[in-house]
Amino acid sequence: MARFGQGLIQGLTQPSFGQGLFNLGGQIAERRREKQQLEAIQNAAAIGNQGVAMAQSGDVSGLNETIKSLQNQLGQPGITIDTAKALQAQIQQLQGLVQGTKEISTNNSVNSALTIDTRLKDEAALRQAMPNLSEAEFQQAVQSLKDNRNQLLSDPRVAEKYNTKAAAVRRAERETADLAHEDYVANNTAALETAIKNNDTAGVQSFITGAGARYADDAQKYVNLITDNIETMQRLEENSIANKLEPNVEMYEKQISKFSEKTQEVLAPLLEKYKETVESGWNKEQQQWTTNGRQTAEAIEKRLQTVINTLGMNDLSSQMADERARNRTLDSQIDEQEAILDLQVPTESMRTSARLMAGTMFSGREKKAARGSRMIPDPPTEEEINQIANQMLRDAKRNATSRLQELNAERFPDAEQPEQTSELEQMDDDGGYSTKINGNVTTRSMVKEALATQSEEQVKNRLRKSGASEEQIEALFGGI
Repeated sequence: MARFGQGLIQGLTQPSFGQGLFNLGGQIAERRREKQQLEAIQNAAAIGNQGVAMAQSGDVSGLNETIKSLQNQLGQPGITIDTAKALQAQIQQLQGLVQGTKEISTNNSVNSALTIDTRLKDEAALRQAMPNLSEAEFQQAVQSLKDNRNQLLSDPRVAEKYNTKAAAVRRAERETADLAHEDYVANNTAALETAIKNNDTAGVQSFITGAGARYADDAQKYVNLITDNIETMQRLEENSIANKLEPNVEMYEKQISKFSEKTQEVLAPLLEKYKETVESGWNKEQQQWTTNGRQTAEAIEKRLQTVINTLGMNDLSSQMADERARNRTLDSQIDEQEAILDLQVPTESMRTSARLMAGTMFSGREKKAARGSRMIPDPPTEEEINQIANQMLRDAKRNATSRLQELNAERFPDAEQPEQTSELEQMDDDGGYSTKINGNVTTRSMVKEALATQSEEQVKNRLRKSGASEEQIEALFGGI
């Protein structure tokens, strides 16, 4: 036992044995560092993957927090070069996804607002989805949806994209509804003609009701069209050569003149042939036809009536379809103006224009440096830019109100048009004048703001550089 202890002590005191232990300890420490480094790199990759998932879902705040977390790790003491490289690579990757994530977030918000629109549009389906709510609770839920929608649209980027997409959705819905209505009319025209000929009031009313509330007026117009066509054909038959000796060329000319130019061109040769036959075969003074003249004229007249009935009906139906298309266009234009009136904040494009305009208006402005007496450029503040953007929004709303009145008068000519309110005029403080300079609206209030920090000549020079004419400049300063 003593020999064993003595041998052990001698071994520990030998230099080669001590060096071996030292090397072993270094290897263990190195492996620990490698393991820690690998874990750090794997952790960075895991966090990076989380950031990518957030980017794909449009979670801007989550993505920014992830980038911040990686940046914090990058600043930790004792970090290895390899770990730092891995962290930096993840940070750069995620930073490159920020703009795309903002776009996804904007699109998500737009789609959410459109989904709310769809839910609010169908009250019956919405009630069915909330069967256990009282009336008060249901109305509260509806208001909550509206508030959520308004909150989404308070973002300028969301509002701008929403307006474009919502207009496209409404346009597609109208086109689909119009096509369905045209199919309804085509499938029920024969029954309608029978009802009109038989004086079947219930049958006629059934046709109008079946078209739905949205197309009731259109269906009534179609009933009138069919009725007029039936009466016209009856009148043509009653006054035909077969029933009356004397031909009536003027009656056919008047009827054909109601059609489009294209249909008139198709009917023109047949009408001309009928007129030539009448001129050569009918003796007005003697009130008689030449031999075979009446027979020839009757045959042409019959053909003319058939063509008038077929082509004429198609033509009038086409005119109604054109009117529906025209109304769709007007409805889309009305939507665009109403969307402007619904804006709660300036759109992103308005803010961009405001920033450019402010840069031009205040480009010559200077201020004293924080230290020393030298003058340095004084760029427009965010508050000044926001003032211009808000003024642009007010101008756009005022213009939209005026344009909306014109469009409604054109779309609904028989309806009583409300008087234009002065609500927007009270919001506006531009002295009653605004003008467009290179596509940007400039108002007297903007000029007043510029005059607070610049001389009149400086402001005028800035306006000239922006492309304003002397007449525009004079008008802008006229009310100040």
